[in-house]
Amino acid sequence: MKTIKTITRLALGAAALGLGAGTAKATPYGFASNQFSDFTVLANGTPVDLSNGTQNTINTVTLGPDSSSTSAPAVPSNASDAPQATLGTGPFPAEGTYNPSQLSSGFGTRADSDTSAFDPVNGISGNNVAEGRALSGTLSGTGQNTAAYTVGVTSGTQLEFQFSNDVLLIASTDVPGEAASASVQNDVRVLDGSGNLVFDFAPSGNGARTIQGGSVSSDPFSLNQSVLSMDGSGATTASNGLNNDYFDATTNPLGAGTYTIVMDSLSSESVPEPASLLLLGAGLMALGLLRRPTSI
Repeated sequence: MKTIKTITRLALGAAALGLGAGTAKATPYGFASNQFSDFTVLANGTPVDLSNGTQNTINTVTLGPDSSSTSAPAVPSNASDAPQATLGTGPFPAEGTYNPSQLSSGFGTRADSDTSAFDPVNGISGNNVAEGRALSGTLSGTGQNTAAYTVGVTSGTQLEFQFSNDVLLIASTDVPGEAASASVQNDVRVLDGSGNLVFDFAPSGNGARTIQGGSVSSDPFSLNQSVLSMDGSGATTASNGLNNDYFDATTNPLGAGTYTIVMDSLSSESVPEPASLLLLGAGLMALGLLRRPTSI
């Protein structure tokens, strides 16, 4: 995944330069991307088999009154790769493009995502993206990876979660009356056999605000955040820097039994018409309360 990380960071520089100079069409633009890799779980230091359960990728886009959605449910031994969802004129980039295309010669919205099959050595990797540019009206996109893995543990077992994650957010407007937003959400939860939440890790860049039912070893950057551009304020961006992409958290000791590990990762963008500006701002303020994506 090192190649993907390099491409993402180079893409941020190119996108920021292009958007900062002002786009020719003066249209609002939003882009969000998540790229996670090497998602592994250890039980008291021993790798856990994540081949039991389900995983899915879900892509949803809206353009005015129209909507489109794709999904690809799978078992963890198989990859999940839902077809890219699109609405608008495009042209859209090829399936599996997780860097900005900017849709500079047209308009529309796209969402794409994929999750690898479970690998005993490298764990699980995945990507999700949402990108949109509007000429008028409202559009949105969401690319989502979601999974639920079933594991059995003995009394006193602690589960440790390790993974790398790169995010890229861009929101840009050129003239008064425009608005655009982009956001990412990432969360790992553990549920007991009765469905009760016993662990929650939603990286915020601050371990004390990130964890429930465990402890954090590495939380260098918020994987739950948004950026906003309004009224021609130009491009607003957010991305991990180098050495800010490794995350590690461990549960408290668990009782003997069967547990479900729920992993959610999503990217979303929204480009509303001027009448939606106030609602957009209120929605972004509430993002922290609504951070958890819908599980499969």
